[in-house]
Amino acid sequence: MNELEQYRTELKKRHSLALIFVIAGLALSFFGNLILRANIPDAPIVNIITAAGIVFELICVSYMSFNLGKMRNDSTLRQAYIRETDEREAAIRAHSGRPIVTVLSMTLVGASFIVGAFSIPAFIALQCAAAFQLIVAFVLTGYWSRKL
Repeated sequence: MNELEQYRTELKKRHSLALIFVIAGLALSFFGNLILRANIPDAPIVNIITAAGIVFELICVSYMSFNLGKMRNDSTLRQAYIRETDEREAAIRAHSGRPIVTVLSMTLVGASFIVGAFSIPAFIALQCAAAFQLIVAFVLTGYWSRKL
């Protein structure tokens, strides 16, 4: 099996994982809305969590559509494969800390939703910290892309 076919198989796995996230997210949003609205009827965090769930679903669906576009066109698949396996791009990602910053930011966002049921100022503080981390990662990515 050549490299492009292996990459296509990898994209199919990512597509399936995104589909699982979409289904799990919809189920959690539905049941979470039922439970939260029953226990916390007038809290603004319920609306924030619902909106965040919708945004997460849209992000997953757009990621799935980008992967489908890559898998259908061989030239786009080749360009995506070259970009993903490029050593310079990997060095930029490593120097800017994008993998770990993304995980930490998503952890902060998840924790903020849990804490938000109890304290709105703590929710806002955790969301701001996650946004700041992502902004710093993008700035570092720009810096290292010019430097390397």
